[in-house]
Amino acid sequence: MSQYVLNRSGQEGLALFGLSSSGQRAALPPACTQVVAVATLASRSRCYTTRERDMETIPEASVRRLEVTTRLGPVPVRLVGQGPPVVCVHGAFVDSRIYDATATLLSQGATVVLPDLPQGAHRRAVPDRQLLNPDGIADAIADVLADVGLGPAVVVGNDNGGAMSQVLAARHPDRVAGLVLAGCEILEHFPPRAFAPFVVGARWPVTLAGFARLLRVPALLAEPGATNILSVRGFGRSYVRDITARVLHDPGVRDDLAALIRSLRPETLLGASSRLGYLHGHAAVVWPRHDIFFPARDGRRAAAALLDTHVVWAARARTFVPVDRPDLVAAAVQRVLLTTTPG
Repeated sequence: MSQYVLNRSGQEGLALFGLSSSGQRAALPPACTQVVAVATLASRSRCYTTRERDMETIPEASVRRLEVTTRLGPVPVRLVGQGPPVVCVHGAFVDSRIYDATATLLSQGATVVLPDLPQGAHRRAVPDRQLLNPDGIADAIADVLADVGLGPAVVVGNDNGGAMSQVLAARHPDRVAGLVLAGCEILEHFPPRAFAPFVVGARWPVTLAGFARLLRVPALLAEPGATNILSVRGFGRSYVRDITARVLHDPGVRDDLAALIRSLRPETLLGASSRLGYLHGHAAVVWPRHDIFFPARDGRRAAAALLDTHVVWAARARTFVPVDRPDLVAAAVQRVLLTTTPG
């Protein structure tokens, strides 16, 4: 811990982390200090809309729900549609609802499998935290696919869900018929460089709780605007409140997320990359043209070096491509399905 002199704006930023300082000084982990200024700017921003918007969701009548026992404990799963299987893998701090618009577009020609994985928005802490790492997440997805019994699936991954999808394809090639990467970590960028302060900060629970509070500032994630660096469309305030609640209020889930973040290593994806050759001709890459976390050069590398395909550039999209451009993600999945479906 270090002592930092804070002006009035800094005090406002600290409030988002549930902290207060006596006098003019406060003890903060170094990673926290890198986002206090952003928190203060966003909390003062007026560039978001005052009318609350909601994340597009699948009508409940169209959903089949089940809970699958996996090596990481029970995983809630939603199934939508009929046809060849497509599994959508979300990243940290969110759940499978980021794919609801994509799943709706695919549901007329595919069975879309939507697991809610233990990556920070899950409802119950995992029973064995030592298994909570990329290999463990990949194995849990394989358990889900085995349980639903639909055969090899086209796997879609966004954010660090794309990284987990690559690990799944490397570890369980019998479960994967095709792969769609929709903006994610690749090769040595695991985690992405821009995420480095939070990897360091995961050693302190206050940092993760603070990041969850930061995401609740409407201008940062819920609403569209210049300070939302993660999504052009925004997630909606009710969804953001829901996905951040567990990290804020459940110490077990918060510790799970910290353990997962600490397990991220470049070696994991570098090792997986050499085992993806069987997916050449059965893969697609959809990438944001301008994104802080997943730069365009990584999209080109994912297409050329990993999957021997081309990039579909997603205009007006940031990190969460399935939220901003579900049409492009669904179209990419449909193209890959054509390569994997006989006849």
